[in-house]
Amino acid sequence: CIKPNLLKRPNALDSGEVLRQLRYAGMMETIRIRSEGYSLREDHETFFERFKILGEDTMNMSAHSGGVEKLVESLSKTLKVTDADWQG
Repeated sequence: CIKPNLLKRPNALDSGEVLRQLRYAGMMETIRIRSEGYSLREDHETFFERFKILGEDTMNMSAHSGGVEKLVESLSKTLKVTDADWQG
């Protein structure tokens, strides 16, 4: 929760304090990232269902039977992405 002021007074907003709390919570960075077009986080199953058509041999797999891992490996190979590129 973001507290509007430290004195717990009703109808009193300390904008500096609110901004400090938002920064501390990482919200300002989240807003910046989302405004650059990275606005959503999909769970693995949703990601798999959306992009499985792009993977080698993943069309007939499910997310729960190793399909996500296979899809990520396939896409990484195709795009020439290494572990160091995305885990850093």
